[in-house]
Amino acid sequence: MAGAEVDDRERVGGVQDAVVSAWSVQRSRTAIGSSEAIERLKQRALRPDAEVRSGGVGSGVSVKRGDFFITRMVKSPRFARSTGAPYPRRVVIAELWRYPVKSLAGERLEEAELRADGIAGDRSLMIFDEHGRFVTARTRPRLLGLNATIGPSGEPLIGGAEWSSPAAAAAVRDAAGAGARLASSAGHERRFDDTPVLIATDGAIDHLGVDGRRLRPNILVAGVSGLAERGWPGQAVRAGAVELTVERLCKRCVVTTFDPDSLAQDAGVLARINADYDGRVALNCRVVRPGHLRVGDSVEVRPHTPR
Repeated sequence: MAGAEVDDRERVGGVQDAVVSAWSVQRSRTAIGSSEAIERLKQRALRPDAEVRSGGVGSGVSVKRGDFFITRMVKSPRFARSTGAPYPRRVVIAELWRYPVKSLAGERLEEAELRADGIAGDRSLMIFDEHGRFVTARTRPRLLGLNATIGPSGEPLIGGAEWSSPAAAAAVRDAAGAGARLASSAGHERRFDDTPVLIATDGAIDHLGVDGRRLRPNILVAGVSGLAERGWPGQAVRAGAVELTVERLCKRCVVTTFDPDSLAQDAGVLARINADYDGRVALNCRVVRPGHLRVGDSVEVRPHTPR
């Protein structure tokens, strides 16, 4: 195969990058992809010392690995199907996410400490109504429009304001209703909907065709073919010294129907998940071996061996 026709349109969400080998009989140095690939490759570098070249056919980027080049591109399922070539992918952590307040928008991280109860600082606060019942974006979708981060002091911020400040309290009441308040999630059984860690894969997101943020993952794994994640339950996922076990595919809810930026609702997203994916996308995971995670860490999926 000397080349292949490529659908170079970027899909919604911008998280469908993949590493694809530019195979040919001569181990082609042809670059395939989009002009934005250089910056993406620098941000999610396969290897800091890799030799990078742009140009070739189209305006993509080739990265030298050993004695051949591989290419960064916007992933297209049509490309994967049309070539039929056994191109290797490096499976890596592409994104890390923390949600300091349950149901609020989260923050993207370059590295994170993974503990037995998930990423440090994740869902450390919850929102309760005037009767003391916890509330979420399922019934208060405007919460998704508030951004939560961890500040320099280690305390959560809401829109840049300390979570205990009047400004943060007012923002929460405006989104969740009069009487809504923030409180610690420590010891609360509903801190997590299921398991402490949610893993999503680029293959499944691409197949679904939505912005991956709708799934609210903690870890986005790139380089995964299609719906391969559906065979991961019961397996171990390893990245460096960290190990997680995949318990089950994640049952999805109405939160997936809201655009992460505009909050516009598209009920068709959940309808499609229910119809085509048995209502389940991404993976509920538990931590077997805590440790430090970084974007770019290699990921392995192996049979889980109980300890």
